[in-house]
Amino acid sequence: MFNEDLRSVRADFDKHRKNLPITPIQPTYAGAALWAKGLLLRVQATYQVLEKATFLAVTADAEEGKRNYLQLCGILESYMRQQHAEWIERYSPLNNSDERHASNINCALHFIACATRTRNH
Repeated sequence: MFNEDLRSVRADFDKHRKNLPITPIQPTYAGAALWAKGLLLRVQATYQVLEKATFLAVTADAEEGKRNYLQLCGILESYMRQQHAEWIERYSPLNNSDERHASNINCALHFIACATRTRNH
């Protein structure tokens, strides 16, 4: 069942990554990252429950699920980092002063921290 859920999330990601399911008032890059983070949180929650279920036997299906989970997490996290990089690239010509550049760097670091914080918990 977990593998089916992973396939479903991956299919949803592949289907919508070019045509995001976000509203027109959401910022493009942050909205895309937030959407991907929602998918990531979905699979992380299920995986954490399964990891705590020590009474379940370790099967080939469970091992496959773990590999698929780690791969999907990597893909989603990479997508979030890519959205951040594109955001920085798109708006970097606006960095005319050192103060503005420092502010953008701080904002970027906050963006990354928020996007990846849940994986570390």
